[in-house]
Amino acid sequence: LGEHLGEDLTELASPDPETRGDAVDLLDIEEPGMLALVEDIALGDPDPRVRVRAVEQLGFSEDPAAQSALRRALVDPSPDVVAAAVVELGALGDPADRRYLEPLRDHASPTVREEVEFALEVFDE
Repeated sequence: LGEHLGEDLTELASPDPETRGDAVDLLDIEEPGMLALVEDIALGDPDPRVRVRAVEQLGFSEDPAAQSALRRALVDPSPDVVAAAVVELGALGDPADRRYLEPLRDHASPTVREEVEFALEVFDE
């Protein structure tokens, strides 16, 4: 999985969220096995800042599994993670994601609502 992966995996286990986030940024989502790892981090890291960075990484992949993981991140308890997933789904521009984003128009977070409206506008272009 790459020459530096051993070090990156060690950093992914760090108790420090900033270190874990930096390690996520260094992962190549297109390398075999990386998509599943980034998905696990995006959906399961205890710190929302790390989950946001993993969600952003998922946005770099054109693999349908990444899009599916982004959809699952829409129910994250952190509005920051949800907003990041909305942004990435909007950037992918798949109108099929409209049905996942529409219900978020009433999200408690104004940031999420704003990102949803922007993404839906992109789909309408």
